[in-house]
Amino acid sequence: MRVLMMSTPAPTHFTPLVSLAWALRGAGHEVVVAGQPDVLGAVASAGLNAVSVGDWFHVDDMLVAGLREGERPLETRPRASLEALGGYGRVWMTHARYLVGRYMEFARIYGPDLIVSDPLEYSSLLVGGV
Repeated sequence: MRVLMMSTPAPTHFTPLVSLAWALRGAGHEVVVAGQPDVLGAVASAGLNAVSVGDWFHVDDMLVAGLREGERPLETRPRASLEALGGYGRVWMTHARYLVGRYMEFARIYGPDLIVSDPLEYSSLLVGGV
């Protein structure tokens, strides 16, 4: 079986998929991870095959950009309220619009039997639907 794993460009969103990827490989399946360059280092560190899709997202730069010198991240950016958490979905919806065509192009070439992704990689829902 051919398995396509997709991840948002945050390495911490990819790492929970590593054990499943290795379980699938251990069972004899072909596993390829598609993601932006931001996550490819984590994929290589896990010993998995990867395909670069799209440009750098620079998620780490975005997180660090607003930090004030001498303060810890949670002091500069406290945890969001429950009402504000829904806004994070808009970031990943915009992200999906930007990348879905590129993911679709690779998926048509690769021909996966199964698509696995982190919950915020909304492109996977569209690619899987096709």
